[in-house]
Amino acid sequence: MSGRRPRQNAGMAGLTKGQTERLAAAVRTLGAHYPEAHCALRGADSEFTLLMGLLLTQRTRTEVAEQALASLASIARTPDQLATIGVERIITAISGVAYPVSKASRLVQLSFALNDRHGGIVPEDQKELEDLPGIGPKIARLFLNLAHNEPTIAFDSHVLRLCRRLTGSSCSRAADFEHALSARLNAEESVRAHHWMIEHARTVCQTRKPKCGACQVANQCTGIVKRAPDKRSAQ
Repeated sequence: MSGRRPRQNAGMAGLTKGQTERLAAAVRTLGAHYPEAHCALRGADSEFTLLMGLLLTQRTRTEVAEQALASLASIARTPDQLATIGVERIITAISGVAYPVSKASRLVQLSFALNDRHGGIVPEDQKELEDLPGIGPKIARLFLNLAHNEPTIAFDSHVLRLCRRLTGSSCSRAADFEHALSARLNAEESVRAHHWMIEHARTVCQTRKPKCGACQVANQCTGIVKRAPDKRSAQ
């Protein structure tokens, strides 16, 4: 049984009914445009290597994290192995990622915690995952989504930016948008929603120069970032 938070009514989530319905409708539209969207992280062939890979992707481009994961997995693929190879070897293996020293330390702590608390097995409960070193709500939700097809929606800066623009809300709490979407999307849609939104946020609804002219949900957008269409994005 997962540790997902219980669903709440849209009104309790910090968004109006109109904002909630507009957001859900936009997410479904994105699903139709990105039916093949999926986690781009390659090289994770077990639950533990998936967890390692998700930790390595923090503040790091996916392709760089994949290289680091491949290097690390070549010398340690289990919590036992990772706990015994030493921090310096881990730092060398993952040197290309952001904050390699901090992440190496977290990976060692994570390995010991998994061995001590869960017998070397990655837990399936969200709260237990979040209690592990280096594993916050975003990684926990994404892990459950990818490893167990749980209808959890992971929020990073890209997804949060997209939700704020679509709703016109100044809310900065991912939980508010998560609750709103959970109240409107079915389980199958919730399993895929993160992947649809992350694909759109990274390729179209970008931070500084959103390609509004190429946006599939422009008619559902609040207009906060709408501007004259970029000729390149409209091609």
